[in-house]
Amino acid sequence: MQGLSQLQSLELTVRQIVLGPGVGLPPSLTRLVFVCSGNPVESLHHLQVLEISQPIGEVAVSLQQALQALTGLTGLFLEDYTQPLPQAAARLGRLRWLYWHSWGWCRGPQAALQPGPWQRSLRCCVLEFHVAMANAAFLEGCPQLERISFANPPYCSSAASGLWDALWAWAAAAPWLRCLDFMASDDPGSER
Repeated sequence: MQGLSQLQSLELTVRQIVLGPGVGLPPSLTRLVFVCSGNPVESLHHLQVLEISQPIGEVAVSLQQALQALTGLTGLFLEDYTQPLPQAAARLGRLRWLYWHSWGWCRGPQAALQPGPWQRSLRCCVLEFHVAMANAAFLEGCPQLERISFANPPYCSSAASGLWDALWAWAAAAPWLRCLDFMASDDPGSER
């Protein structure tokens, strides 16, 4: 693949596609999308957007190492990522958007967003409702943040009224926000 010197975007969305160690990805790539793959990304220093769905095993473990090398990322998409967000993400000083969805697997300390240089550049976050609310102080420390999308918000019910009251109180104290939106889950096992 090294011969594809002009290739900027690559989507490997079939689970069975795994590039072995002998298949080098071209350094011209700025966007890489893959599903559940063990494809190496550390050497792609020009990569701007990394999208990973359903990372398991080695991929989830190696993401920490990869993010340390991918300092130019402007977008990070992690779908079905059931591990705590790698600490290296906090050092991504150019990251403008983050999508992190664990389908409720990450809670408490596992759901913590680490302070770091990324807070100065982050403009858009898509987080699960419980993750966003648990990280309200982190989000307040993001001066460029304009948009927050809440995945899996609780159903509007008397049992959830305290959660909604807390959200609206927090949003009222965040005049820097331009857009709030809510994304319902299609997953029948998700909490609401």
